[in-house]
Parts: sequence; C-alpha cells; structure tokens
Amino acid sequence: MGRLGAYAHAARSLAADKLGRSGTVTSLPDGALRDALAGFDADTAVVYAGLSDVAAAFGGDPYERLADALFASFDAILTPGFTFSFRDTGYVDLDRAPPEVGTFGRRFLADADVRTADPVFSLLAAGDFEFDADGTRCSYAPGGYWTELHDRDVLYLNVGTGRFRCSAFHVAELRHDAPYVSITAHRGVVRRDGDTHAVTHYAPTDDHYRRFAREKVAADLGDAFRDRSVGGLRVQGCRAGAIDSLLDDRLPDDPYYLVT
Repeated sequence: MGRLGAYAHAARSLAADKLGRSGTVTSLPDGALRDALAGFDADTAVVYAGLSDVAAAFGGDPYERLADALFASFDAILTPGFTFSFRDTGYVDLDRAPPEVGTFGRRFLADADVRTADPVFSLLAAGDFEFDADGTRCSYAPGGYWTELHDRDVLYLNVGTGRFRCSAFHVAELRHDAPYVSITAHRGVVRRDGDTHAVTHYAPTDDHYRRFAREKVAADLGDAFRDRSVGGLRVQGCRAGAIDSLLDDRLPDDPYYLVT
C-alpha cells in the first residue's frame, strides 16, 4: 500500500482516538491483577503501563499496586526510560534524568538497578537481569540492548494502556530497513554512573507521519498474543520471538505492513 496507505491508516487512527475509548474500568479485587499476570509464562517482562486505569481498578497508589504485582509475578522487570530531549539539548544525565514518557517509568526510576547507556531510548531494569551488551551506538540496532532482549525472548507486557505498545516494532523496522525510517546522528554529552563523556549516537527517525497498525498486528499474532484483560483493565502481552517471527514473514513482501 505504500506511503499513501500509511497516511490513510494514520488518519483513521487519529479519528478513532478523537472518538475516545469505549468502556470503563471497574473496581477490581486486590488479587485480580496477580491472577491476570499469572497467565503469562515468562521470567522477564518489558512493561508499558497506564497508571490511571490501574488507579481506577484498585484505588490507592497505582504505582505501588502495579509494581507489587509485577515483582511477585516476574524475576525481572524492564520499562522504557526514554529521554527524547537529548536530540534537542545534546545532554542527558542518565543517573538522574526522569523518563519523559509515562508516570510509571518516572516512578520506576527509583526502583531500577540498571539504566542502559542509550541517551535517547534507554531501558530501566530491576530484578534478576544483567545485560551482556555494554553499550550501543544506534538505538534498536542489532547488537544493542533491545536486540538482546529479543535474543532472550522477553515478554512485552501492557497493563492499563490505551493501545498495545511494543518497541519490538522499532527493532523490526531497523532489521528490515523500513522505507519510512532513516537514521539520524545526535552529538552530545552523556553522564552515566558518575562518568561524563561525549557521544555521537544514532537513532531512528520517521521520514513522514505514521501510526502503527497495532490491532492488525495483534490479530495476526493469533494465539501468541495473550489477552488477560479484566474489568476493562487492559492486560495484554506477547513474546518477542513471536512478534519477530510474524514481522520477519510480513515485512520482506510488504515493507509498510506495520503502518497500514
């Protein structure tokens, strides 16, 4: 379908967003979230969370509610620690800078044992997990932190999000040289673990506006996509390996598959 198809899908997606989400989150018993998470057979989860829906379901401090359930269910938890401002300012302190997307990540920073050295698309990790990779010059590229997660077949998990979020899509775009993505160099200074150094870091940039066809991808994943949602609270997940298998099959023949 190409670029025009990507524009058309983006327009439909934006129109659907303006109509608002259907359904509401109902009050749930304390054990409902752990019961839902028990349906995922994984040791390590990369988590994308919406705390507003968690609060609506359980009350109290939604971060504490979710974090307690996650650490009870998995050996290791990771979540994005993205700092997009590095692309404009040329400076980031990865020891202290709060993630710039989502309240969950900002709260998780205090619990994290590790933050990866990517100045734009870092990962926060806590629990029984250590990276073999010790750096990356290009976000999402082979040999970096994100591809190591795929080598380990981690679970991509969404709790309380408005739509299924998954950085595996970006990994696949680079692996298959998506025609609507280019690589941009960002020069600046990074502080991490008390050390400061100059870097030239490369990160993917969309060449034109697009939105992922998340519902289509979820449907095409079939049984590999697990939906454990309860009481209107989205609890969905899929293994990295299953996502890679689908996209490795579709993208060679349809390079716009993810965005149409």
